[in-house]
Amino acid sequence: MSRYRGPRVRIIRRLGTLPGLTNKTPQLKSSSINQSTSNKKI
Repeated sequence: MSRYRGPRVRIIRRLGTLPGLTNKTPQLKSSSINQSTSNKKI
């Protein structure tokens, strides 16, 4: 498993953001950031 982690991370970084594993984290992070910013503005 550790061997797969290296190449997979590199491939994901090359593409930027793969739809699936990487798509889950950015969406959650962006949504939480948007909520905090919107609350501050209001």
